[in-house]
Amino acid sequence: MYLPIFYLVSWAVGEIPYFLIATLAVVRIGNGMAGIETDSASEFLMYWLVLFTFTLCVTYFGMMVTFLAPMPTLAAFIVSIVTSLWVSTSRVVVLLSDRIQGHIFASALFDGELGNDDGRRRTSSSESVLDRRQWEKERQARSRIRVARRSTTVAEQREESEEKVLRNRS
Repeated sequence: MYLPIFYLVSWAVGEIPYFLIATLAVVRIGNGMAGIETDSASEFLMYWLVLFTFTLCVTYFGMMVTFLAPMPTLAAFIVSIVTSLWVSTSRVVVLLSDRIQGHIFASALFDGELGNDDGRRRTSSSESVLDRRQWEKERQARSRIRVARRSTTVAEQREESEEKVLRNRS
């Protein structure tokens, strides 16, 4: 009765109000409980807009792959792989160098509150940045000490092995 394109367009446009409300609920409840991006209205709106756009893009990408793939299982596999790559290259992944020592929930059990790796509670964004910088300096210092210890240990082992070789030759 209608052109096929109108069905696809109506389906795509129909997702917009749904995702506006769904992402608002997630951002308001989840971020309010976690205290993420709730310092100002502009931060909140920007976070909401980015989450809404990302959700919409992933949904539209999934629709496109579903229409193009010959089997639904193949479409699910492709969408899973591409979305994982997409997310992993968007600076969401926590790098090994950025991980804190220990588990955050373990520190919550022992500290009585969720804190960073050395037990200080993060209360404001500027304080957490300062804490993070201090923690990074301390981590680099510990790393330098470990490297120095390893190099002296390796040098000692090398000297011992050279002495053994000399003893065996004589």
